[in-house]
Amino acid sequence: LKARLAATDDLPAEALPGDSLDEATMAAVRRFQARHGLEETRLVGPRTLANLNVPAETRLRRLQASAARLMGSSFAFGERYVVVNIPAQAVEAVQG
Repeated sequence: LKARLAATDDLPAEALPGDSLDEATMAAVRRFQARHGLEETRLVGPRTLANLNVPAETRLRRLQASAARLMGSSFAFGERYVVVNIPAQAVEAVQG
């Protein structure tokens, strides 16, 4: 778990030694959950485990597909717009 969280920069490398579920590891789990639109429980439940086990190649393909959809979109982004990320339950206002 610690190695996987360190690979995604959710856990600092200096927190890797040891096999205990310490505060740094639980905070790293919460950061991982937040980035992936999961409930921030700090516990590794079924949904968190499933997301931890998605290979980097699969995530890369998903990002590439999203980028291709945006590039092919005819939507005219203006100087100001709002981005809604439904899975992450986040809204971002963009200006400029």
